[in-house]
Order: sequence, then C-alpha cells, then structure tokens
Amino acid sequence: MSGLCSIQTAYDSSDTNSSDDENHQKKSGILPRPEPTTDLVVGKRGVDVFQCPTPHIETDAKRPRLTLTESNGSKSTSEFLPLPDEVMSMFSGDKASDASSSSHQGRVRSFAHEAGNWATYVYVPIEVTSGLEDIVSALHECIPTEYNIQPMDILHLSVSKTVTLKYHWIRPFTELLSQRLAELPQFICAFGKPRVYVNDEATRSFVSLTISQGVKELEDIVKEVDLALNEFNLPPFYKPASFHVSIGWCLGDITKDISTEVLSNLERCFLEHISSIKPSWSVTKLCSKIGNKYFAFPLS
Repeated sequence: MSGLCSIQTAYDSSDTNSSDDENHQKKSGILPRPEPTTDLVVGKRGVDVFQCPTPHIETDAKRPRLTLTESNGSKSTSEFLPLPDEVMSMFSGDKASDASSSSHQGRVRSFAHEAGNWATYVYVPIEVTSGLEDIVSALHECIPTEYNIQPMDILHLSVSKTVTLKYHWIRPFTELLSQRLAELPQFICAFGKPRVYVNDEATRSFVSLTISQGVKELEDIVKEVDLALNEFNLPPFYKPASFHVSIGWCLGDITKDISTEVLSNLERCFLEHISSIKPSWSVTKLCSKIGNKYFAFPLS
C-alpha cells in the first residue's frame, strides 16, 4: 500500500474503546451510528486508492431493441430477456429509490437528483463523548414536543455548502483539496451557545451549538475550500460564515415562531451542563462526503 494513502474503516476501534460510552449511546438513540463504508485518507499528493461508484443501470423499458432483417426483406424486432432480480438488485439506490421524501422523514432534496452528480460537502468531524451526549440529550428535553425536533444522524461542522460533483471531478477535487489543506495547522475548537438556523429553501430548521473558539482557523479552512470549489465553478460557503454543529432538526422554518422563552431555556440548559464537561476538542483533520464515499484530509 502506498505511504501516501491508507484505507481505514470510517469508524475504527478508537471510537468504541469505552463500553460505558457505547452503552450510553445506545440508550439515547441520538448519536451517529457507524456506517458500512470506507474512509479514504488523502495524502499531500492526492488519492492513491479510489473506489468506483455503483454504476447506474437503466430499466428494461429503456433498453434498446435489436432490429433483424429477414431473408425476405421484412424486419422484426427482438425482445431482450429481462434481467434477473439478482442483477437488478446490485444497482439499487438510483433516483427511483430517492424520489419519495417519505423514506427520508419528509426531507426534501436541495437539488434534483441527476445521474452522475454526487452530493458533496466538506466538514469537521465531531467526536461524540458521553459528556457531549448528555448536553445534547438535555437540550432536546428543553424543546417542546410541538416542534417535533429529530436527532441528527451524525454530528459535524460544515465548512462548505452541499454541492454536486461530476464523477470525473472527484479525483481532481480531492487531490486539490488535499494540497490546499495539508499545510494548515491543527487547532482547538469549542462549543458556544445554542442557536436555531434554517436552510436556504426554508424546508428544515436546525437546533445547533455555535462555535466560540477556533473561528479564525475555520475561516482559513473555508478560504482554501472555497478556492478548491471555485476551480469547478461551484459556490462558496456562506458569507459571513456562522459556524455551528447541528444537534437536531425539524421540517419547516421555526426561526420566526420559536418563542424567546424556549431559546432562553436552551441557553440556560447549555450553561448548566457545559461546566461539567470539556467544551473544547482538537481538530486534526477535515473530511468530505462525496455520495457514499468518505475522504479524510489530515492537517499538519
């Protein structure tokens, strides 16, 4: 294996060293669950190992028919035999399976699915500790049930918008991003007070923890990520940036409806619990999720 790139599971054994934390997480149901995927660690010279995506296969209705010319000059069209179910099941996960929002708890795509486009974003991974889990659980309990706040599958800190990459852009994009991030130093981040955000389409709202330390370093990261995205004519991050880690979401825009009392309770709850844990953590790498692939970019 090349020294520039190594393959590791997305959630290695270091994430499950503590059986107490693991049992605690299973009870709450609010923390990220391991995904059966591969994390590609990208070295300074780019990606040495890359997994090909699941190919798209068209349905039998769209498959071409073979036109045959008989000896008497007449033409006939032959029908292909239907593909076996075992073959068709190899290529699940296309746009037909994503069309219904009911399978995504009512969530709606920010952009229409198109074959060959890979949803992509860059983020800081968040290590979930039992202390952080306690804070998240307490904040969820402070929010009235009428808002129907759902837990996040994975906690992360975004440093890019969600954009779409063409398949043939994935390797050059990850290589360029690796080069731009490789010289940036590791740093310390810390959580700040809770805040409610809404997405650009006003289809989902998010209860989040803001960032109180490491903002300057995050701005430097965004600058490099934006430059990489610009090479592919993709949009930059929000300006001004408001860095945060979302801990829950709900459908619709609640930013104008949520009461000041609820917001005050969230802040009070956060301040009561933050003193019992270490609110800061070390940022040692950036990650990017491209489709169902994960890439890691170590900082210097």
